[in-house]
Amino acid sequence: MIREAEKEDTKQIIALIAASMPYDTAFARRYYRQYFDDPAGDKVFVWEEEGQILGVAGYCLDLFSTKYSCELGWLTVDADHRKKGIGSKLLKKVEKSAKAQKLRKLFVSAEDCNSGALAFYKKNSFRTEGVLRDFYGLGEDQIILSKWLD
Repeated sequence: MIREAEKEDTKQIIALIAASMPYDTAFARRYYRQYFDDPAGDKVFVWEEEGQILGVAGYCLDLFSTKYSCELGWLTVDADHRKKGIGSKLLKKVEKSAKAQKLRKLFVSAEDCNSGALAFYKKNSFRTEGVLRDFYGLGEDQIILSKWLD
C-alpha cells in the first residue's frame, strides 16, 4: 500500500494537498515538478488503494544547513480515511527511509490553530522547537517541531 511516488501520481498528489492545504497548492505544484525531474535526495511516498492515492508524505533534505536533518513535507491523508492509521504508517516509512540515508533529525511546521496536526506530531514523539510569531498573518503563528531519528 505504501510505495515511492511516481511522476504519474502528481495530479492525485496535488489534489490531495489542495483538499487539505489549499494555500500550499501552488508551492506543491512547483515542488513536485522539480522533484520528479531531480529528486536530489528527497523522498516522497504515497499510500495507494485500488489506484487511488489516499495519503502522501515525504522529506526534503536541508542542503543549506546540515546534511543530518530533513523536513517532513506535506504529510496528508484523504479526509475520509484519516482514522485508519495511514498518516502514522506514512510517517514511519519516512522515518525509516531518512534513517537509511543517515539523517538524524526530522523537522515539520504547522499552524498554531491546526490542533489536529499538532496533536498528531506530539503523539508521534515530535517536540516543539520554536514559534515564528505572526508567520501567516497577525496572530497566526507557525510552530516548528522536531524528532530525533536515532
